Amino acid sequence: SVSFGYAAAVEFLNKNDLLCVIRAHAVQEGGYYRHFEEVLRHCRKEIFAKIDAGEAPDLNDVPNHIWDIIKVERSLPAVMTVFSAPNYCGRFGNKGAILTIERDILEP
Repeated sequence: SVSFGYAAAVEFLNKNDLLCVIRAHAVQEGGYYRHFEEVLRHCRKEIFAKIDAGEAPDLNDVPNHIWDIIKVERSLPAVMTVFSAPNYCGRFGNKGAILTIERDILEP
């Protein structure tokens, strides 16, 4: 198993001119999972709330290239897992999902 972070995923996408990594073969309770979105939403909310309040957010521990990646909203998540088998093996109780991507999302 390999672990990766949001910055590494986005750097990989940018370097290879890709929009999103879509993976499978991992049971997801809701059928799919948009990686990193909850953490990003929380980080952005805290940082931008401080900026809006006229306070300086503490970005001392965040390298500039990471901050540049975090502040950009993406049309697609950097990484998604899609699992199409509902109630996998008759015991997981998970939902199944499929992924469709509208053409207008793929065009700049």
